[in-house]
Amino acid sequence: GDTMKLSFLANPMWTQRDIVGQGVVQDGIGPFGICEDHFALSFSSGMLAHLKPPTPVGTLGVPFNKDAVSETTLGLPDGSPDYWFSLMRTRPVNDGAFISTIADKGSAGVPIVVRESLPYTLNLDLR
Repeated sequence: GDTMKLSFLANPMWTQRDIVGQGVVQDGIGPFGICEDHFALSFSSGMLAHLKPPTPVGTLGVPFNKDAVSETTLGLPDGSPDYWFSLMRTRPVNDGAFISTIADKGSAGVPIVVRESLPYTLNLDLR
């Protein structure tokens, strides 16, 4: 099999989520924004992949403000990144980490492009 290498740069501090009227989210998930320009997925066979910038689309096919309340993580500050590396700790369930387009939902994964044309969704969830 191939050896896989994943590398990326993430913000050094986690992003606090604060929902207006409810307060700071205390779910044990610490999301760190990822710099999409420094994300690389490579295999020993020479195959390379990079992040594909997502195109936010609302329910009517109209682009929406990703910082608005929608099918994204609630309580993120304006101007939040499109990609997240989230650490889960001090939870009553398993600790772990994931990379996703949604800061508190690892199953969303991230869109990647292989060989500049083949789109995939990468789901990386460590527990």
